[in-house]
Parts: sequence; C-alpha cells; structure tokens
Amino acid sequence: MVQQPPWLLLLLPCCASALPQAISPVPAASLVSLHNLRDLAGTPCRGATAQIKPGLVLRSASPADATPADADELLRCVPDLQILDLRSAADAACDEGPRLLAGRTRHLEMLPKATASKRLTRHVLTDRLRFTFYLLPFRLVRSVPGLRRLSGRVVDRGVRKFLETIELSDVYWWILAEQGDAIRLALSEISEAGAAATPTLIHCAHGKDRTGVLVAVLLHVCGAEVGTIAADYARSDEWGCSPMGQDIMLQAMPERYRERIREWNTPPPGETQSEAVDEAALPDGEAARQPFESAFYWSQFGRWCGADAETMRTVFARVERKWGSMDGYLDAIGFDATQRAKLAAALTCEA
Repeated sequence: MVQQPPWLLLLLPCCASALPQAISPVPAASLVSLHNLRDLAGTPCRGATAQIKPGLVLRSASPADATPADADELLRCVPDLQILDLRSAADAACDEGPRLLAGRTRHLEMLPKATASKRLTRHVLTDRLRFTFYLLPFRLVRSVPGLRRLSGRVVDRGVRKFLETIELSDVYWWILAEQGDAIRLALSEISEAGAAATPTLIHCAHGKDRTGVLVAVLLHVCGAEVGTIAADYARSDEWGCSPMGQDIMLQAMPERYRERIREWNTPPPGETQSEAVDEAALPDGEAARQPFESAFYWSQFGRWCGADAETMRTVFARVERKWGSMDGYLDAIGFDATQRAKLAAALTCEA
C-alpha cells in the first residue's frame, strides 16, 4: 500500500467538501410562478453514500397559475416531465390560472373529503369528546328564540377549541392510515418513471401536506434519515405562511368552517396582524417561539399553514409505534422490500 504524505491527508476533508453537489437541470429559483418548486436532487441517502438523482423527482405547489414563459422553461429543462397531482381532477379544476401543464397531469387523490370527514367525526366522538360533548345541548337549543345568540357563541367557542386540537400530524396520519393503496400506487408509478429516466413533479394545492407525506415516504425508501426528511419538509414553511399560502390553506378548509376561520384569524379593528397574536391559544412557553406565529391572529391557523420539522418527526414516531417502522408500514400496504429496492435504485446514485 502506498503511504500518503501527512499534508495530503489533511487536505482530503477540504477536497471532499469542495466536490460539486448534484446540480438540478431545473432553475427553480428563477421560475417564480411555480410556487414552492424544488428538485430533490442531492438529498443524502444511505448514510450520505448516495443521493437523489438530479432532475428526476420534483415537488411544488399547484402549477395551475404558471406563466407561459415559466411552463415553457420547465419543459425545456425536463422535456419528458410527468406530473402527479395528489388531488382529484374536480379539485384541481377549481385552481385559478391557465393550467398549462394539465395535459401532462395524472390525478391520484390522497385526502378525499370523505376521509377527512370520517376522521374528524371519529375525533368528535372519541378522543376529543371532552371538547365536544358539552356542545350538544347548545346545538339542540340554537333554534329556540332568546337562546339562539348565547348558544351560537358557546358552539362557536367549542368548535374553535376542538379545531385547536387537530394538528398537521393528525392529518398526515389520516393519509397514511386511510390511503395506503394510493401511496403504494404513487410509489410504484414514480419507481417505474425513475427506471425509465422520466422526471416526475409531485404536487397538491399547497405542495407541503399531501405532497409532504408522499415525499417523506419516498425519501425514506431511498434511504434518507428522518432528520433529512424533516428538513426537506420544513423548506415549505416560508411558502405555506406567505399570503398566497395562507389563502390556499383557507380554501382547503371544510366549507362549513371557512368563514369562521377567516374571522378567527382577523384582528379586531385597530389592531395589526403582527400585534394581535393569539397567545392564549399557545401552550405555556410557546408564545413567540414559532417565528410564523407573529403573522397570525389565530395561532392554530399559523400552525396549519406552516411546516415545522418536528411535525414530520412526530409522524414517523407514530408510524413506529403502530407498525414498528416505516418499512413495517410499507409492508402492510403492499410495497415490499423488493419494490423498495427497485425504487431506491431508480432514484438514487452514488454521492
């Protein structure tokens, strides 16, 4: 064995850090009308010995309002792009914009309204019953003259307290628990596309929740650590809390709650949004800890709009308690070790 001189050994770490990272063919930063767009290229996998290939898996918010110039540039960079929208075609049709990329889009619904309603009802009647049980008498007397206003106020406060118990980690759990078939199918399609070197853009409305869950599972299969997965998820925080991101989140709320949420997140006259933080709704010591809280009058809405890395860690921990590991979950939904190996081989390369 040839002995390396000591000075060369000292230089090796510097050289390693200077090695070029995976460079995406997609200039996401310049495609400003494609919101929350990024390439997973270079995401470290398998102990940083591998990484996601460039230009193969992208994620974004809905590209419905992409300008012709940005849509053309995206397709110039990745001509064979296929798009996977994790919503129904009917939901996607409600997007504002020219929808220039709709012809390349396949829809695979990850959170049907029926699933959300089922899970919310289950919470109302089971583990959140302490917040909802006392509301029943007031709901019954809402039509009684003289009691309508009082009962309405009580019910309104009760609904708000109930909704403050619903966290993003709950919603992500609903997707994993209820939509295993859809997740398996999405992973299979992305695997086949990757094997054919065909790029896939994954999106929903916000590009952080349904997309975040599927991308988290996909990155796990490719060998990314939970911390890396959570960090990628958290990159959607700024977009989610932006004015446009807030509006998209509001429109995603159940219609019967939408106006209430708008009111709860609106400061009284004379107060600005930044001055009127709803600190009473925060756990002790949490006020001002979350950077986005100051942008929201109703802090719960801020948590829904945001993308805190801890949310994704919570989801993985919950999966481990239920199935032993994320691999155990994938086995349970029928995406076995052989399929996982194919997906990882299709999407990753040596670092």
